[in-house]
Amino acid sequence: MGFGVSRAYQQRFVDHDLPEAWRAGHKSVFLVLPVSGGKTRCSRLVAERLLGGGRWDVWYLAHRRELVEQPAKEFAHLNPAVFLAGLPTPKPAPLRIAGRDTLLRREITPIRDKCFLIIDEAHRSVGDGYMKLIARFRELYRVVYILLTSATPYRLDGRAIGAVADTLVEPTNPRQLMDAGVIHEPLVKSVESIDAHGLPVRRGDFVSSELEVRAKKLSGNVVAEWLRWCDGYPGVVRAVSVAHSKALAERFAAAGLRSAHLDGETPIAERNRILARLAIGGQIAGNAEGIDVLCQVDVASEGWNPPSDYDRALEIWGDKTPPYVPICILSDARPTMSACGYRQFEGRGCRTSGAIIETSLGPRPALPKPWFRFLDHAKNYERHGFLEDHFGFALDSGAPTSRAARDKRGLITARYCPACLSVWPGNHSVCACGAALSQPKIAEETEEKLGSVARVIDVSSPKLAGELLANVYRSVLRKRGESLNERQVAAIYHGMTKKWPTKADMQEARRRALSDGQ
Repeated sequence: MGFGVSRAYQQRFVDHDLPEAWRAGHKSVFLVLPVSGGKTRCSRLVAERLLGGGRWDVWYLAHRRELVEQPAKEFAHLNPAVFLAGLPTPKPAPLRIAGRDTLLRREITPIRDKCFLIIDEAHRSVGDGYMKLIARFRELYRVVYILLTSATPYRLDGRAIGAVADTLVEPTNPRQLMDAGVIHEPLVKSVESIDAHGLPVRRGDFVSSELEVRAKKLSGNVVAEWLRWCDGYPGVVRAVSVAHSKALAERFAAAGLRSAHLDGETPIAERNRILARLAIGGQIAGNAEGIDVLCQVDVASEGWNPPSDYDRALEIWGDKTPPYVPICILSDARPTMSACGYRQFEGRGCRTSGAIIETSLGPRPALPKPWFRFLDHAKNYERHGFLEDHFGFALDSGAPTSRAARDKRGLITARYCPACLSVWPGNHSVCACGAALSQPKIAEETEEKLGSVARVIDVSSPKLAGELLANVYRSVLRKRGESLNERQVAAIYHGMTKKWPTKADMQEARRRALSDGQ
């Protein structure tokens, strides 16, 4: 998988950034790349060079089974030995890919005296398990160089990554990748949200048992907003707990959508089948085997790559597998104080797909990805900002420094779209739907005007009401074209204002929207 042409920043890292760091005496380099930025590709390019010289052992370590299986496919042409729980210890090979916990229980046998160690999702590398393994490698090998990779080089517990890394290298950032079309820019919807005010905190995050009670009260709204924005495409919901996830899956099923629940205790075979069903879609593909909504707890986050699930579908259904259907919508129903968890989850929806995707069985057809919508039922964007926000990462800190503007409560300010309820960083002035955005407001002012639970737009002014309805009509018209459903226009307007437009209002909105194209 993934043997296309390397991007310029990837090649620059391999040819220039990493060698420069080594020449400066940095034997442990932390590579920071956004989700979908190609961390595995960079790791593979470096591994190929070192293995080609015949003087290095290369090890690739990850903390979850899925994160071992994916690079095993990427590195397959290099004939890696793979260490996984439930499988016998393979014979020593120049390239070895291993799960962290599995390797802690297995023997490490050097072939050469120099070791290049790659650690994926390396914000976890300062944990006890990885620290023990690094110490073992340094005892067994004369020379050890380390490449640590992550989109989020920081931790909730405050442990600094400087304990394992000598320097940070950031070849690009999310904004640059969005502008280049490498990743999708999320359209964040500020929808009715779970109230996390006053909740107890344990180990740096909200106590899930307490949060679950409040989250379940909003389950109906999570489903309603999904139906409003999904346009038939499949997606993933992040829940507070296992019970919350199961309850949401039942709600989606009751609304007529094919849904499934997934958590860390789901058996591997069942997990693989569920993910394979998600990869081939549900209603939009007209596929009885597919699903529309995956409700999950901390599974679709770090390292999760939806196209790799299409490989599982191929293994299950073979030539009968329909085209890959991209993940176009994510719903975050879990308030969290972890910026890492929030950004890891949001980043899963940014992956692009064209008409063809690469799989382990060769090129396969795919539906194009028209957009990516992120429904934030947790107000996490107010706590942690937007994916495009640039952070100042530091070796000596467990938390990043956001450069986004914040109010006196520490919440990030934003601009809101009156037409489609999208929310944007403060430096934006126009929404993707074409409507002008509000001026940045501090959180208290915004909530006072729009409501602390649901943002209801004041349309007492006939002029504002007309402009808003026309903007909604334009937005739906652009998406639907000749298949436009005016009832949907009216429903969206009602959801924003709690008022239904009259027949005359709809006629005027139609006239204004259609006149734009003349």
